[in-house]
Amino acid sequence: MESSPTRFDPPGNRNVRKNDSAKLNPGGQPEEDRDQQLFDRRKFLGIAAGVGAIGIGGPLLLSSCSSSSSKSVAEPLGHAVSTLPPKRGGHLTIGIDSEQAGFNPTQSPWSASGVMYARALFDPLTIVMADGSIQPYLAQSITPNPDYTTWTITMRPGVTFHDGTPCDANAIAYNIETFRKSLDFSIFTTNIKHVSVTGPLTLDIEMNEPWVAFPAQLTGAVGAQLGWIAAPSMLKAKNGASNPVGTGPFRFEEWIPNDHMKATRNNAYWRKGMPYLDSIEYKPIPSSASRSASLRSGVLGLMHTDTTAVIVTYQHNPGYSYIDDAHSTIGEPDVNFVMLNTKSAPFNDIRVRQAMAYATDTARMNTVVANSLPELATGPFFPGSKYYSPTGYPSYNPTKAAQLIKEVEHDTGKPVSFSLSATAANTTESEIGQLWQSMWQAVGMKVTLEFYDEATLIQNAISGKYQADNWTQFAAPDPDCNWPFWHSPSFGNFTGNDDPELNSYLHIGRTNPDPTARAEAYQNVAKRFAVDLPYIWTNRGLWAIIGRPNVMNFGNPTSPSGGKALALEGGVVWPTQIWLQ
Repeated sequence: MESSPTRFDPPGNRNVRKNDSAKLNPGGQPEEDRDQQLFDRRKFLGIAAGVGAIGIGGPLLLSSCSSSSSKSVAEPLGHAVSTLPPKRGGHLTIGIDSEQAGFNPTQSPWSASGVMYARALFDPLTIVMADGSIQPYLAQSITPNPDYTTWTITMRPGVTFHDGTPCDANAIAYNIETFRKSLDFSIFTTNIKHVSVTGPLTLDIEMNEPWVAFPAQLTGAVGAQLGWIAAPSMLKAKNGASNPVGTGPFRFEEWIPNDHMKATRNNAYWRKGMPYLDSIEYKPIPSSASRSASLRSGVLGLMHTDTTAVIVTYQHNPGYSYIDDAHSTIGEPDVNFVMLNTKSAPFNDIRVRQAMAYATDTARMNTVVANSLPELATGPFFPGSKYYSPTGYPSYNPTKAAQLIKEVEHDTGKPVSFSLSATAANTTESEIGQLWQSMWQAVGMKVTLEFYDEATLIQNAISGKYQADNWTQFAAPDPDCNWPFWHSPSFGNFTGNDDPELNSYLHIGRTNPDPTARAEAYQNVAKRFAVDLPYIWTNRGLWAIIGRPNVMNFGNPTSPSGGKALALEGGVVWPTQIWLQ
């Protein structure tokens, strides 16, 4: 990952060859990649989350914080938002930070780069609006029964996939059932009891228990992959993962892995008059420095980055158009943290976890690693969000940390020692590991740094074969999307944290339709994390989109009904409304 600790992404996104060594030494990267920290955590978490927020309201479902409560490090610059009449034509090349394993939404977990692909080729059932509400997109409507145990999806008439087949209720049902059978994604559909087609364009989704935030799972944001709809012919094809067929604004043309994916305008697109571009191309360039150089040279017209050393060079640069999500209060952002295995020593002792929190100087880390741009974290939510309240998370206190370590050593007769796992992607990962190591050893812990290829590191976390990992995760359209990672027992709860009280708050958040009760429940979830300390919070993730001056309106998406949609979701923008000057 490029701007924070380990980025949890789906297994399919890691760009690690099968014969890579399991344990490696850190290597070098260009200077601008200096905050590409311990490992690309968002890549595994393509499975887990997206952006947005849900509450009750409107004929569809839920509403959240208003867009007036969001702000940026810098206001949108240049032509990121344009009121000029759009022009048709032209080709746009977009630089993204990683390649994906494939295009099948039911098999290939996607990071932000994968969702960028998806927004060109497919459409999600719902969309996150600028005010935080979730509204229909490919679907015409999504409505619950009175107790939220059944959701009815009605599709738009006349919409077809790129192969000419209808995008009707049977196609949606086939997609959802394929997700339910998926090894990667069934974890997110465990609350779905039954899917029944009730008409040519309507289907009912019956739940095991009320699921108030179900539409958030359908937004197609990072981790909300259930919402992406592919042609059944693609899902059935053996080569479907490399030959995508959707309903999206662009038709797939070619994919040369690790070089580019190209698509051309869908002239039969159901959103009349869109898209404006003739063609679009995505180039995976893992190095932010190289991506930035390609933008400056004109090879790229647009790029995303979560590397603060790059962001600071553009956020006030009038020669480029720019947006970021530095202080967005819509939904839940990515958070950077150290993840602890609470099921094994030494972190099965709460005193050691407390000592870790007291010993970690996050303000110093933020200065050294992130140019002091991101907000410091004391939980998964941030000021301005309705889910935020003071958590009681321990403040930096190395004296108290040292006292706790001495107490543990006295009681156990053993030193407190553990390994911090990291990826060997660049020298920065080594530097950050050494920063943590120096802080923790200063209070009496013995810390060993271990560097792995990303695939091995992520697999170790899944199997519980780790002690401490630098990590990033939890961006979500609604906090309920993180149920598989926070609830216990759950395959996705990598820390092993088992807290019945926390589980009860998660259950309220899932089943209670009252926005006030849901907000209070998730505030209490964050407070329980401050007690249990499975995560040593550091700071929030930060994404920016930068464009050359002729790339227009990339920060101004709309819904099919014409409302303003959320511009930037976890490093992802919509291509549909972009045009070239």
